[in-house]
Amino acid sequence: MSVRIPLMLLLAACTTAPHQTPVALVPALPTPAQTTDDSVVAAVLHKVVVEGLPDWRPRRTAVIQSDSGFVSPSSLPRVDSVGFVLLRAAEIRQLANQLGSVNALSVGRPTIGGDTARSGASNRWVWRQERVGRTIGMSACTFRLRRLEGAWQVDSTLGCVTT
Repeated sequence: MSVRIPLMLLLAACTTAPHQTPVALVPALPTPAQTTDDSVVAAVLHKVVVEGLPDWRPRRTAVIQSDSGFVSPSSLPRVDSVGFVLLRAAEIRQLANQLGSVNALSVGRPTIGGDTARSGASNRWVWRQERVGRTIGMSACTFRLRRLEGAWQVDSTLGCVTT
């Protein structure tokens, strides 16, 4: 019996971890807005992917965390130069493990009152899991939006923070 336990431990240590399917960066196709929230989120995302955030610069592919339940293809703006990849937090973690790091965007739930709204966007760096102890960088901005001629537009930036 005493030989069995070390042998089992040795076999367990020599086996490889189960293979995970790589996360594919398949852009979601924007669809027409279904709700007012969709239109506000699309306006915020448009501002962010065109102008950036303090710690997120515009790029051809924007990874958007979709766990919130209100970010979907119907809340994506049409920006010819940007592909939007919608991933849940676990998929972003897996992608970071594949690539080394991912700078993912999140959008805050809009607060709407008449023809004005507030929402925000943030980014966070997700590092490969073995990189323990690294500084986590993120930035966030809050925006005021106004509905002008039936379309939501970011009117002003109310503030930004960077950590």
